[in-house]
Amino acid sequence: MKKLFKSKEEQDRERAAEVVFSRPRKAVSDIVPADRRGEARTVEADERRESSGQHERMPLERIEADDDEDEAIEDLEREAYARRHTKEPDIEGETWATERPGRRSSLRRLGFVGSGLVVIGVLVWLALFVLPRADIAITLRRTPWEFNDIVSAQVTGGDVAAQLFTQTKNATLSFTASGKKYMENKAHGTIKVVNAYSSDTQGLVASTRFVTPDGKIFRLQNSIVVPGAKIVNGKIEPSSIDAPVVADKAGNDFNIGPVGRFTIPGFQGTPKYDAFYGISENPMTGGNVGETPYPTPDDIAKAKTGAEQSIKETLTAAFALQVPEGFSVLDGSGNFAITKSTALPDVGADGKFKYFVEAHDERLAVRESDILHFVQTKAQNDLGQGFKESDHTLTYKAQNSQTKGISLSGATVAVTYKGNFVRDIDTNAVANGAAGKSEEDLKTFVVGTEGVEKAKVSLWPFWVVSVPADSGKIKVTLE
Repeated sequence: MKKLFKSKEEQDRERAAEVVFSRPRKAVSDIVPADRRGEARTVEADERRESSGQHERMPLERIEADDDEDEAIEDLEREAYARRHTKEPDIEGETWATERPGRRSSLRRLGFVGSGLVVIGVLVWLALFVLPRADIAITLRRTPWEFNDIVSAQVTGGDVAAQLFTQTKNATLSFTASGKKYMENKAHGTIKVVNAYSSDTQGLVASTRFVTPDGKIFRLQNSIVVPGAKIVNGKIEPSSIDAPVVADKAGNDFNIGPVGRFTIPGFQGTPKYDAFYGISENPMTGGNVGETPYPTPDDIAKAKTGAEQSIKETLTAAFALQVPEGFSVLDGSGNFAITKSTALPDVGADGKFKYFVEAHDERLAVRESDILHFVQTKAQNDLGQGFKESDHTLTYKAQNSQTKGISLSGATVAVTYKGNFVRDIDTNAVANGAAGKSEEDLKTFVVGTEGVEKAKVSLWPFWVVSVPADSGKIKVTLE
């Protein structure tokens, strides 16, 4: 380095010489009057020392007034000294005049270079061994298969198992009576006939009188037998029986509320008079004289239709709650029957009569999964092993019901199925087989797999040209 560069001192001296030899010589008197020359030189030297920050270190020398060259050299030397100690760069030789880096600077540079090499090495390792991966998206070839036929659903046996559900319900509904006519109706109701006399039974004939505390008479509509009382620890525990009664006369006066005790005049004068009695817990109704509404035959026919439709809908809703999850009721498999349907004779004060209906219904239910398994099994038998379903549509409905005795035993079910089947491909086997292959070889390998329609291969990062050898870095998806 010493052969190529000159020291700062040498460069400064050379520039000073160039300045001296290149400028015209002047007398000091041309610049400063003769009587102030020494003072000017002293002030100029002080100002230079203050501007360089080296006032105490730079000695003040008097410059001969008639020696311009020495003065110029001295000025340049002072500026060079100031630059070296304030580390200001030389304008012309900034690069070449800089001091040579020391040992510490060299070690720091070596550290930076070493750290950079480590980072580059890590990035190369990540690029070669960690980042590379492959994504293989396989579109499977779909094979359609359809089924449109009858399936037997039976409580016992059949193509699929069926389960029987039953419901029985009754209802009393109100309907408007549109007829009008003069009528004399007797109030009627139900009483409880009590035996607190003995353990012997007691027969009572039809028309037996029961009298209220205020003297109103009601008669038994039918003959009854009152059961004997129980004797427990020598004490009588009364027995009872319910029986319908009707007022002795027509009219609204007999429409009375519950009665705590009816006496039986037929036992008056005997011990049984106090031990046999009647109780009504509900009011007596229907008594009237005069023009009153009544249900015409057309009213009764409409009431019958409405009541039976209502009870059928009630039973259908009940099946929805009764059938457990996983089962579905077969439409068209019902075994609905009306067991009782009648109009009640009473017309209330609101002009409405009541209609009583009772019905029984049965339904067959199947698991949709059982029907689906049945048709999928047939598809597997037709297509061969190695296929699985990818999607399907399924509809089914009971066509005909079979009974055993009075109950349902099974049904024929019309089933319509449309499905697509694909090959069952092992994604792990594809990943293992693809490991290490080039992109072109990989496409040939995947498309050549049975059941594959097409495939899309993506390698990452962009500079990767082959599949990683590690199958764990290969992602295979089926579409």
